[in-house]
Amino acid sequence: MDQNTLNKFVNVLGWEVLMNKHRATFRVLSEEQKDNLDEINAIVMMLAHPTMIKRPILKHEGGYYLGFNKLKYNTILDL
Repeated sequence: MDQNTLNKFVNVLGWEVLMNKHRATFRVLSEEQKDNLDEINAIVMMLAHPTMIKRPILKHEGGYYLGFNKLKYNTILDL
């Protein structure tokens, strides 16, 4: 993931929603890193460790959708 794409996702979805805090990569961060987490630090971490980014991210007709939900995807994609 390049920085411009990640910045776009952060602007639309929010870094708090985009960052996957359930992955082992996040859990091994120090308490200081977790306490000082803000948008800039989150972007740096997600660029360095792409597994910290929740996925999938679907871009469809100008909208961005995070995570997979079969019912939601069927509705979005009009299936």
